[in-house]
Amino acid sequence: MIRWNKELETKLAKLYPCTRNDEIASIMGITIPAVQSRAKKMKLRKNKGSRSLPSWAAERRVDIEEMIALYKTHTNTQLASRYGITKAVVKNLAAKYGMKKLPEHTNDGRFKPGHVPWSAGKKGKGILKANSGSFKKGFTPHNTKKDGFISIRKNNKTGYIYKWIRISEKHWELLQRYVWEQYNGPIPKGNNIIFKDGDAMNCDITNLEMVSDRELRIRNSGSVNLTDEYIVAQMARNNKELQKELLVQPELIEVQRQSYKLKRATNE
Repeated sequence: MIRWNKELETKLAKLYPCTRNDEIASIMGITIPAVQSRAKKMKLRKNKGSRSLPSWAAERRVDIEEMIALYKTHTNTQLASRYGITKAVVKNLAAKYGMKKLPEHTNDGRFKPGHVPWSAGKKGKGILKANSGSFKKGFTPHNTKKDGFISIRKNNKTGYIYKWIRISEKHWELLQRYVWEQYNGPIPKGNNIIFKDGDAMNCDITNLEMVSDRELRIRNSGSVNLTDEYIVAQMARNNKELQKELLVQPELIEVQRQSYKLKRATNE
C-alpha cells in the first residue's frame, strides 16, 4: 500500500489534469484505483480529453501471451498495475481469450467445497452476546399504548377514517362497535353500526344506530340518497359524454332531484 506524502501528492496534482489514470499509475508505480482514490480525496479534476484509455487501445499495450501465463496466479489488480490498464479491461481480456485462474487463486466470494463456517457447532453460543442495548424478555417500548387508548386510522382501500380503541395487547376494535356493545351487548352477525349524523368521529351512543347489511347497502345506494351521479345517470342513460356535461350543471341536477322527491312524496 502506498504511503502518500506531500511530494507524491504534488506529483499527482501535476499529472492528473492532463494525463490518463493508467499512465499516471505506470509513472508513479501505483495502481489505478490508488490514483482514482487519492485524486477524489484531493478533489482533482481532469482536463477535457484526458480520460481513461479505451479498452481496444489498452489491449495494444498488453502482451497477451504473457498475460495468459500470469493470469492463472495473479490478481486482476496486480495485472492492471503491471500493464497500466483498468481491472475492467483485464476482466474483458480474460473473457475474450478464455483465461482462467487456478482454484487456489480464485476470489469470487463463494465458499469452496468442504468449507466449514466459523460458527459451525456453536448453536448460537458465543455468537450473539447480550449487551446494554438488548431487549430483555417482557420488555415494553416506551411508546406502547395502554388499554383504552383511542387511535384514529384511515382505511387505505376505502379512504374512510375511523376511531379504534385498544382492548388489550394486539387487540383493537372499532370504537363505534365497542361503544354500542357496552350499552346493547354483542352485535349480531350481518349487522353494522353507523353514525346518524354521518360523522365517524362522533362515537357517542346517541349518534349510533345498528342496521343490517341489506339496509346499509340500500342507504348507501344513489337511488336512496339521490346523489348527483345517480340523477345524472337517470337523465342520460348510456351516454357518458352527456353525463359529464350534466355533472357541471348543479342547478339542473337540483331541479331533477326535487322532482324525484315530489314523486316519492306523492306515492307515499
